[in-house]
Amino acid sequence: MITWDWDIVRNSVQWSSNVEAPLKEFLQKRGATYEALLELVHPEDRTMVNEEVQRALRNEDEMDFKVKYRIIVPDGTILWTMNHGQVLHDEDGGKPVRMIGVSMRIKS
Repeated sequence: MITWDWDIVRNSVQWSSNVEAPLKEFLQKRGATYEALLELVHPEDRTMVNEEVQRALRNEDEMDFKVKYRIIVPDGTILWTMNHGQVLHDEDGGKPVRMIGVSMRIKS
């Protein structure tokens, strides 16, 4: 399990130190942005993941972000992951400024 913190304003994602080497190398080369991370998502799951993120940012249904999907690591291996997150808003409570959460590898 790893933790992550997406600074939405700066579009920068920070991960806990236990990120596996292939992913860490990819993020160092490509940059740890939302768009870079979306590139890792399996093409068949990418639209669904993006829609769930956008729903969470709009605060629809007042639910936290939770989504199960596949990623393709740089060596071509396909892994299933479950992400749970929560959107944090600015002091006025309106604009989303961060999303924090955990990512766990799971079996399909």
